[in-house]
Amino acid sequence: MKGAIFMRSPIRTHFSSSAPRGAISYHSARGWLLIIGIALLMLTGFAQIPARPAASTISPTSAEITKAILSDTSIDGPALWTSYTGTVRSVLAYTGTDAAHHLYVMTSGIGTLYVNRVMLDELSPVGPAVTRTPNGKVAVAWIGTDASNTLNVLYDVYGTRAKLTLWGDNSYQRPALVAVNDSTLLLSWTGTNSGRSLNVLVIKTGSALTTGAKTILWSYSSKSGPGLAFEPTRSEYILSWSATSPANRVAFSRSSDGISWSAPTMIAEWTYETPSMVGIVGGYYNMPPNELAWTGIDAPRSLNVQYTRAFPSWADPATTKVTLNEMALGAPTLGFIGGPGLMLIAWTGTDPAHHVNVAVLTTMSPSPTSLPGVNPVTPKIISQGSSGRKEVALTFDEDEGVGNPASLLSTLESKGVTSTWFMTARWAQDHPDLVTRAKGDGITIANHTVDHPNLTSPARTDIFVCYQLGLANQIISDRAGITGTRPYFRPPYGNQNTQVVNSAAGIGYVTVLWSIDPRDWDDATTADAIYSQVTSQLGPGKIILMHGGSLHEPEALPRVIDYIKSQGYAIVSLDRLLAP
Repeated sequence: MKGAIFMRSPIRTHFSSSAPRGAISYHSARGWLLIIGIALLMLTGFAQIPARPAASTISPTSAEITKAILSDTSIDGPALWTSYTGTVRSVLAYTGTDAAHHLYVMTSGIGTLYVNRVMLDELSPVGPAVTRTPNGKVAVAWIGTDASNTLNVLYDVYGTRAKLTLWGDNSYQRPALVAVNDSTLLLSWTGTNSGRSLNVLVIKTGSALTTGAKTILWSYSSKSGPGLAFEPTRSEYILSWSATSPANRVAFSRSSDGISWSAPTMIAEWTYETPSMVGIVGGYYNMPPNELAWTGIDAPRSLNVQYTRAFPSWADPATTKVTLNEMALGAPTLGFIGGPGLMLIAWTGTDPAHHVNVAVLTTMSPSPTSLPGVNPVTPKIISQGSSGRKEVALTFDEDEGVGNPASLLSTLESKGVTSTWFMTARWAQDHPDLVTRAKGDGITIANHTVDHPNLTSPARTDIFVCYQLGLANQIISDRAGITGTRPYFRPPYGNQNTQVVNSAAGIGYVTVLWSIDPRDWDDATTADAIYSQVTSQLGPGKIILMHGGSLHEPEALPRVIDYIKSQGYAIVSLDRLLAP
């Protein structure tokens, strides 16, 4: 389900006239909380809120690389789970704007294009929480629309579902949920006691969900629901929340076991919503190990992101914080998707319909245009070999289409022919079996970006180009079980300019085009026409462009191969073709 693009408009609160009986009116509650929060700030004095610091060294345009505005709409901020490995890189969950406020869940292999959308029978007056276990089980948590707003957990959303209703455990805000391992979840919520204490509960998974140890953090008082993150490589749990005193300050606590928590730490930022504080896998390129996202208390409700390299300390925001050119209804959620250097942030927009947004961010220094351990290459465009030998190279672009790539692989194997396949990351995520087969057949696997964008129009940043190549390299390599897709990159549609070529070269890629295009990407091009185009242009050093999604290429390819061989040409790899 591709995200449609919508124009941003001033916020218009969404009201439901047919909310289920017993439900809290979400926007009414949010309005009262906003008023109460402002009143508390007035009582305690605005002087405690520091003036906006000097402009950050991270600019909004360099931090926010790309954004998708989804067609999905929500009454609150969405929940987000992310991973830097695997065929699923992101899971989004949200409470819909339908009259009953159902919960929805969907997944993505690249972070910005979502599929597998399911509407659950469950209802909530606020946003849910979502997580995914290492073995791929998706779980959600939410407060119910019953009069007590009881907490619930649903495990294995896409399989045999198991539900747990925690009678006696209630909250007015969204809960938080993380998967510790395949058998253990950790749930957190803000209690309904007068102190608004944070709670943490261990839940054991299986055919039935059971509860384990429960911790009530009596002195950890929250005005929002909590955020909860877990980084297993560092055994690091982080709870984050909007404190009651000082009012609306961002607060957090750490734990190594999810049971014993450090004393709360406050940082000099304010929010009415749940802050999202995460840790990432240690030593990943040169990324900051901890990052924070929150909705500001300014009138536009701006989105903010900050990082630290000295957790639990937070450095001068003048150099580590960026206020994005985005506004949010409710809280944002933040996660790490690899890349390198890439974070994913999700939020609900302030447009009239409240569309869900996702954006890829980076606070990496140096930026993804210069990668530690990756040597730049000389910028160049290659469209033909120059050795003069009677050799040609078959190259296949693979993204989407109605063709039969498995048939093409079978033909190549039966004919004993090698080739190079330029894959997009989204195709690799959707077809891991074909990627594995191609690698096993000895095919050279190369880079065709994440999701096949035009890299020259509209105007792109260097970081956008490098994000497309960097994330694609990681995802495709992950699926193929190879060390990388360098040195070959083909721009979608063949569209390139000096910026694209130089940016690619800066992270180790040469730009490969072609010298024969049989237009097999056009369904109107018959197998005979494909054959004619290739055979009429055949010559030493030619790079032949083909497409795995071509409708008629499976019929044409055997004839093309036979003709090339009959003319005394060898079909070789790009490495061989480009060798002196």
